[in-house]
Amino acid sequence: EIELTDFMPALPVKPGDRRSPEIFRRVRQARGTADVGLVFDPRIDYARGETRLTWEADRVEARHRTARLALAVSRTFSARDGATAARWRLVAGDDLWLRLTLSPSRTISCTCEDGEAALAATTAYWESWLGRRETGRNLDLGGFRPLVERSALVLKLLTYADTGAIAAAATTSLPERV
Repeated sequence: EIELTDFMPALPVKPGDRRSPEIFRRVRQARGTADVGLVFDPRIDYARGETRLTWEADRVEARHRTARLALAVSRTFSARDGATAARWRLVAGDDLWLRLTLSPSRTISCTCEDGEAALAATTAYWESWLGRRETGRNLDLGGFRPLVERSALVLKLLTYADTGAIAAAATTSLPERV
């Protein structure tokens, strides 16, 4: 049994702050044993030109003109036929971390400690945000509290930080059926 946790680090951001957007993924082997694979073969700018990949033992960087995309992994991996592919065997209790960064301003890495620290900081940020009760009211929501909190988080995540505007039609490009 594998558990996936995906998140974008949510740290206090000031309007105009231009940190490189990142996505973390934790692959946790909860029970048993499983083989986990990775293929990283990006096509930047809608494949209108060649995307060049450069590798190191624990990361790969994709470049196209001035755009950069970096993937760091908590385990070693390799290149195959111009793409990045890897396979790992995970046993119960193992974690595999991946960190994808758009236009990194520095060389990134991804250790298990990096991932756990980012997850803890992100969890603390959102728990603090929920605890502030931005309405100033303390309502007894009973059994509906988890649903209301989840809805509040979704609305907050749809908010553009610079202006406070809420993005419309967040599901416009999602398929009707999977």
